Amino acid sequence: MTGKRVSIGESGSGTSTTASTLMYHLDIQPKAIKALDIKRSIDALRKQEIDGFFYVVGVPAKVLEEQILPEDNFQVLPLALPTQPNDEFLSKIYANGVLPANTYDWQTEPVNTLKVKSYLFTFADENCNYITPVAKLITENLAWLQENGDPVWKQVDPKDLSQLNSQRVSSCAVM
Repeated sequence: MTGKRVSIGESGSGTSTTASTLMYHLDIQPKAIKALDIKRSIDALRKQEIDGFFYVVGVPAKVLEEQILPEDNFQVLPLALPTQPNDEFLSKIYANGVLPANTYDWQTEPVNTLKVKSYLFTFADENCNYITPVAKLITENLAWLQENGDPVWKQVDPKDLSQLNSQRVSSCAVM
């Protein structure tokens, strides 16, 4: 994607956060960056206004099933995060994974990619007035969410980040 026009998702979204992180750690230097939502990104790629886009979502993604056609000839590009031996935080968020062949009608080969764990990200709030109530609701209702919510909730393990000794883990999100 170096030297290409890319969409990194809507500003402030998990996709844009992940895209920015990956571009930094993979030393990707796009020619142009756009902040488009997924449907606008797909349309822009079709019109050749961009060369590619990032999209972080649980698999399979309904929008990718419904909006992309085999005749679009879109390809999922492989991704791997370089080993960061001194960065336990990144290794807790990103893991190598494989998008199985035929996950989508238009994607016939398996693709090595990254799995991104779900986390609640926030801006620093000295008083924890905003994040603590949300984190508490999630923590108190996690069992219900895992049983009744989206299947991605089954993968949520509050211990993953709480065990880290990192300044990047907010004290507001006490688990």
